[in-house]
Amino acid sequence: MSSNKSLVRRVLQWRFWLNYAVVLAVTSWIPLLAQKAVMTDQQGNVLNEVLIKVPLWRSWAALFTRGPGAGHGLSVAMHLGLCFAVTFAVWLIVQKVRPDTPAKTQKDTGND
Repeated sequence: MSSNKSLVRRVLQWRFWLNYAVVLAVTSWIPLLAQKAVMTDQQGNVLNEVLIKVPLWRSWAALFTRGPGAGHGLSVAMHLGLCFAVTFAVWLIVQKVRPDTPAKTQKDTGND
């Protein structure tokens, strides 16, 4: 039980959330949303086809300015979830490599 409390305590540290915010900002240029535009003539023949890749920062901007819709909400939710999973996994690995050091007592330091 104390292991779970320690894990929760570590995740609630401000450094974890700062790292999460940095990961969100750094990965905001990655396109998670792609839209296909097709131009056809009257007979249905394809004249032009374009794949538009939308970077995440545009999805964030669209979500805040126009509200959820056109797939931007799903794109932002995927971004939040994937970044949290990666940040959490790296944070756990780092915390296992560098565990919290207990406070030294007078016996440990040799000072009486």
